Amino acid sequence: MGCQCEIAAKIISEEADYILALKGNQGSLRTDTELFMTEQAAVDYDGTTVTYHETVEKSHGRIDTGRVTVCTDIDWLKADHNWPGLKSIVMVQYHAIL
Repeated sequence: MGCQCEIAAKIISEEADYILALKGNQGSLRTDTELFMTEQAAVDYDGTTVTYHETVEKSHGRIDTGRVTVCTDIDWLKADHNWPGLKSIVMVQYHAIL
């Protein structure tokens, strides 16, 4: 169905919401987003507003931890990238300990 920007525009034209994964072929959008989230995580998101949810589960002989971090303070990203309906960026982290 074409590039993700076209998909996002089509979804918005139908008055729906979307969440899409940023892959390596998204160029500077992926690079900018990854750099921002990495830098902000290093300072515990001091200077931006985030919400997050963490889970810890023990099953099958391992401990699984997950964290989903959502940042809506992204005016800088919207100014640099023309992405239809961009409202937030989300980082999902998962770690399993055997």
